[in-house]
Amino acid sequence: MKTTLLVLAAALLAIPTATAQRPPRYTVATHVTILGSVNRLSLEKRLNDAEWLQVGLAAYSITNRDDHYLYTALSNGEEFTRLRGAGASFRYKRFFLPRYYYGAELAYNHYRVRYTDNIMRAYREDDLTFHEYLVNVPLRQTFNKLSSSVTVGFQYFFPHLIFADIFTGLGYSHSFYDSSRRPYNDGLLTFGYRGFYPVLDLRFGIYF
Repeated sequence: MKTTLLVLAAALLAIPTATAQRPPRYTVATHVTILGSVNRLSLEKRLNDAEWLQVGLAAYSITNRDDHYLYTALSNGEEFTRLRGAGASFRYKRFFLPRYYYGAELAYNHYRVRYTDNIMRAYREDDLTFHEYLVNVPLRQTFNKLSSSVTVGFQYFFPHLIFADIFTGLGYSHSFYDSSRRPYNDGLLTFGYRGFYPVLDLRFGIYF
């Protein structure tokens, strides 16, 4: 009888321990770019004991409703009146220690930006060419931006389904746009930037 009770007690103690140590299979998180102003939602799946695969989605919708020019880190302070866009990313992570990993990411973002600018327009009259200076002309610019990065990170699973993931590294981006319009490329995180940029990001969400 005493032996049976000891076995039952050991089994009961083992149940919560096994549950607590069971690794999560999925994460859902808000992804915040600390060095910029981009928010996105990401879903992550554990492939095996060391590897994870992540898919991220982003949407951009900013409208000038009060007749004031807008600006974000994506424009590095250059004014615009409306922003629409979307993006997607794929990220691979491999843990080399229980909470530390390295990763690689590929991302694509599409931006449609409206802004006003002063332009010089040519026109012909009586077989002569004239130029006129126009002020605050509404214009549009479209950006298709490809990015890749390599990172190292730290991910911690708190009790009760909450986790945090912070990572840093180096990325490279190349943006395609109409060079005759405003390029918005004067900054590491801007719509039209081409070159290397630092990465410092935070994910915070739930796991299950």
